[in-house]
Amino acid sequence: MRVKTMRQKPDNLRGVSLLEMLIVLAIMG
Repeated sequence: MRVKTMRQKPDNLRGVSLLEMLIVLAIMG
């Protein structure tokens, strides 16, 4: 999922990173 997101939205890498981190933490936590 990270690879696809990074390749599809390289410009929004910062926002996506934060969103993905929160999602991953929510799923793992």
